[in-house]
Amino acid sequence: MVDTEMLAARMRGEAAWVRLLAAAGRLERALKHNPRWRLQPRVPAGNPGGGRWTDGGGSVVVPASGRASRIARMRRRYPGASLAQITRLEIATMQARTELYKVRRLDPRWSFGERLRGPGINSEIRDLEAVATAARKRFGELTRGAIPEFDPLWGRTRLLEELRNAGYRYKGPADTGQGVIYRNYAQDTEVRIMRRPNREPPLRNTDPGKWLMQYYYRYKVPNRREGRHVPIPDGQ
Repeated sequence: MVDTEMLAARMRGEAAWVRLLAAAGRLERALKHNPRWRLQPRVPAGNPGGGRWTDGGGSVVVPASGRASRIARMRRRYPGASLAQITRLEIATMQARTELYKVRRLDPRWSFGERLRGPGINSEIRDLEAVATAARKRFGELTRGAIPEFDPLWGRTRLLEELRNAGYRYKGPADTGQGVIYRNYAQDTEVRIMRRPNREPPLRNTDPGKWLMQYYYRYKVPNRREGRHVPIPDGQ
């Protein structure tokens, strides 16, 4: 069944992206050419802010140095790049960094593999988007059996706290291995928290979640088998 809330959120995000690109294009066209720039007043020399552009009423026009400097660097790197392309590159960079951070919290050794980046800004954008997509896919694989409404990036201490807040109570030790079971008697669900095995993982490891971190858990709902092994990030 399609998650209507997720679909609606995705559609809103895509609409916002289109509006952002349109705004970037309008801004670029507005800044591209100003034939009257020589007539724009400046603060007289010898005064605070001397030499800077002014609006004519005594207020100094201060450029957005952080954003402007990034745009300048990108245009030196990619001469002729439009503001819309630079905006797409910034967004792609942010998304790739975010997805890499998330997946490496669960799988520190994960990498995208060989990156065949060609020349040009569009090639870098496509490369970063591919990295974000692959990292998002890997994160989804590792969290496929996660507890609904729980953040997969919570460490063990936070996870135990949230389990108690959600009505889970300690049931007892697990039947095998070094682990414990928490049960929500109202919902008839269980969470089994286990230590990573001491042995090496098998060569054909189809469910690597139990080997990546110091702890992992498995979530069980009524009338179903336990879910996949979900790694618990080390630390808090």
